[in-house]
Amino acid sequence: MSKVAMRKDLSKKNIKVLHSACLLSPSMGILKQMEEEEIAAKNLKIDWMVKFFVPKGQELKSSVILEANYVNSKYLKSFLYKLFSWFMIRIEYYLWLLKQKDVDVILIRYSVHDVFQLLFLLISKKPIFLVHHTLEEPELEMNKSFIWKIRYFSEKIIGRLCIRASSGIIGVTNEIIEYEKSRVDFLEKKSYLFPNGINVNHLIIDFLYPASKEKKILFIASEFSEWHGLDLLFEDMKTNTQQFELHLIGQLLPKDYTYAISDSRVKLHGIKDKKFIEQVSSECHIALGSFALERKNMKEACTLKVREYLSFGLPVYSGHVDVFPSEFKFYKVGLPSIAEILKYAEQFENITKLEVLNESEKYIDKAYLVGNLYNDLERYLVSRSGVMF
Repeated sequence: MSKVAMRKDLSKKNIKVLHSACLLSPSMGILKQMEEEEIAAKNLKIDWMVKFFVPKGQELKSSVILEANYVNSKYLKSFLYKLFSWFMIRIEYYLWLLKQKDVDVILIRYSVHDVFQLLFLLISKKPIFLVHHTLEEPELEMNKSFIWKIRYFSEKIIGRLCIRASSGIIGVTNEIIEYEKSRVDFLEKKSYLFPNGINVNHLIIDFLYPASKEKKILFIASEFSEWHGLDLLFEDMKTNTQQFELHLIGQLLPKDYTYAISDSRVKLHGIKDKKFIEQVSSECHIALGSFALERKNMKEACTLKVREYLSFGLPVYSGHVDVFPSEFKFYKVGLPSIAEILKYAEQFENITKLEVLNESEKYIDKAYLVGNLYNDLERYLVSRSGVMF
């Protein structure tokens, strides 16, 4: 279904959805996703409100931001004030949610070991779905400090009660959905996949991949962490004599930087803006995902980086499973092997970048993803009440 057809179909429905999140220290990545969601909803002309509840005094400005009245970001450096604020902002946030009478269903970005979230789930009469972006217990368990152990055991109790009290589970990957189900012994719960996405820019021109003997490979991370697995790729490169260019955009770990400057095939660019990234991507043949997700106790991921690669018209070679079906040829899961990466890139010498974008759109465009979830929620409400919206 095209976006135009989807818009016409959705215009016949009038359910009202609220998707909200609350964080003391909001990140640009989360804010960007929520902004993209708001834009997609407006383009689809559906009643889908997005709100990000944060302390007042934030430098971040956005139409989705809703500032708390009783918590100020400039005092959060104090541990006692931060502890006080953790409670105060949640009290204010959930009281605000209780006042949202004119919505049919509420989606909440899941908050770990949040007793106020549990109370809200128990009190509210609205259908409430929890939106999960990670495997919460394994992530907390990775930190062995005393405070994090307390957080981990608190989440084991409070988190499972929250999932039981919710109307259902929404996850950005199938692995996360199955994990959340397992936390409540696969209790019968509605569950929906809602991957990360971007609003695709259609200004890309229809050109072939650069005609050059040496393949150019793009790998982006704002900060390369252990789970990106750059060290594994470098380890393979040490025994590989093939010629290519590996363009790295982002900040490297010291040990990775040491090797990078010793290999002339590696081109270091540092942290760059979107315009620079688009320019480099236009000269590349293929892009890389991450290769050590198991270091985060995960097997699947749904990163914005992969979606941006595909929107640039670049096929992606990665070390982890994403939400794409097996028949989707522009995303391949494999080992961190330069030989295999170059072999994969050779498949697309006669493919245009516009073709990659067009075939990727239904999996990465926020409008499709929001529209699909909107339809799922409408069907859920109909099955629950028997009333057509």
